[in-house]
Amino acid sequence: DALSTEATMELLRAKFSSRRASGIRKVQEKYHELASELQAEGAQLVTTTTSGAEEASAREMRQMTTSVDPSRLVPGEFVVHKKYGVGKFLGIKSLPNPGGEGTVDYMFLQYADEIAKLKASQGMEVSWMGKGVPSDSAGLTVGDQAHRLLYRYRAQGAGGTAKGRGRTPRGPKLSTLRDTRVWEKRCNKGRKSVRGLVLNVMDTYIKRIQQTRPAYPKVAAEVHAAFEDLFPYTLTPDQQSTIVEIENDLLSDTPMDRLVIGDVGFGKTEVALRAIWQVVSSGCQVFVLCPTTLLAKQHTSTLADRMGPFGIKVDMLSRFSSAPSRRSVLAGIASGEVHVVVGTQALLSA
Repeated sequence: DALSTEATMELLRAKFSSRRASGIRKVQEKYHELASELQAEGAQLVTTTTSGAEEASAREMRQMTTSVDPSRLVPGEFVVHKKYGVGKFLGIKSLPNPGGEGTVDYMFLQYADEIAKLKASQGMEVSWMGKGVPSDSAGLTVGDQAHRLLYRYRAQGAGGTAKGRGRTPRGPKLSTLRDTRVWEKRCNKGRKSVRGLVLNVMDTYIKRIQQTRPAYPKVAAEVHAAFEDLFPYTLTPDQQSTIVEIENDLLSDTPMDRLVIGDVGFGKTEVALRAIWQVVSSGCQVFVLCPTTLLAKQHTSTLADRMGPFGIKVDMLSRFSSAPSRRSVLAGIASGEVHVVVGTQALLSA
């Protein structure tokens, strides 16, 4: 079983090492392709020095949801129609079905120049109402589900009921039904902005993977095996693959940038222990940051039990630590006597 597990781990190491190199190449190729396209269009990287208007526009886009259930809309709430732009929801009303028996639910949206009547479900029939009704006002069939074309507008100070001190929030500028060129221009600008943001993220990622640090050496096989034998359970396939990926990250000269996610009891702690063990075995120190003091105590106990037999000293630091204990831990960190220190945010201010 031990040989089988080690063989599996070696296969996984080779697999993920090759996949990582391939992934980096693909990101770089896609970045240069996208950068060339955007530069041809006159676009630039989006940086932290964007103007106030650009920040406001980006904030509005982030706060816009992907779909809306018409029955959940509140009169006075602002919505976005994919084709016609920003409008104000006035309500839903059942009207006689012009093509048969029964009634049909229609939504009424206020735009800058007209009021639109839209079918609340199935194919959306849009009619213009009010002054200057065109001759073809019987309806324009858009032919899609309402939830595919309508979005709830979310922006600071827009939509819903005013909150606090009786102030009325200022709503967004309504689009026009008769001339959608402004809305189309706004959509194109938004798409270009999003692509610029993607390019910026890719640029940051490429710069990150180009950073280097000394690689952590591989732990001696017999010592590593002795540490692994202290784990009383069999690793799950997910644990095995994650441990291998992290090990490859630590063995390379590129700083690790990884988030391990899993439900309670799925073995994240053991994955972290293997990473800590690899770093400490190379002669380095490790800080383990915990969100609560209780969790810090649990991890301190677990780490001490697993690493104590190998001469690795584990200590803890939190806001509840006494002054003498705090000084002792900090002195141990400075001298290298403490190899692993576990704690809360108090670690960051120590």
